[in-house]
Amino acid sequence: MPGTPRARTPSPEPDEPVAEALGVNVHAQQLVDGRDRKQLERLARYITRPPLAQDRLELRADGRLELTLKKVWKDGTRAVLLEPDDLLVRLCAAVPAPRRHLLRYFGVLSSHNASRSFQNVHDLKQLLLDDELQIARNLTRQLTIYATGAPIGFSDRADIEEILARTRSRGYPVRSIVHEIVQSRLFQNK
Repeated sequence: MPGTPRARTPSPEPDEPVAEALGVNVHAQQLVDGRDRKQLERLARYITRPPLAQDRLELRADGRLELTLKKVWKDGTRAVLLEPDDLLVRLCAAVPAPRRHLLRYFGVLSSHNASRSFQNVHDLKQLLLDDELQIARNLTRQLTIYATGAPIGFSDRADIEEILARTRSRGYPVRSIVHEIVQSRLFQNK
């Protein structure tokens, strides 16, 4: 049904106008006739929904805010207590800076890469395969972000490089990378 927000599909068709990167997904297939006020309002409500559910946010007697989590964390935490200013800082951090792209390209996909000359998908695949360390580094970073639920900080770079050094001799197999991440300080302490 045009204009109806759809649930996220596990693997969209190759020709479907859907993109996802770093937790941001874009569905460009929605089409709403400007005269269809009901569907236009429905789509507008969907895309302007708040960053967190207001019914999960409660003002406590001491002036702090209690944000009830959707799911209980592994350590049993059910809610997070925040000062009002801290909540604003966290919400502002989620808003991208003006005229800044949410999606960053590195390696051969970067617009500043000297070796960025490929004619088709096969050439691109070969360029990516030629930079095995960069692919392994990106995979390790993304898996670590997924496993810890936290972004990679500057101080975490040494741990990422250590994981890569331990898996280099075996050709960076995914299973070994996952094993090293789980045993790393990053996973154990975040």
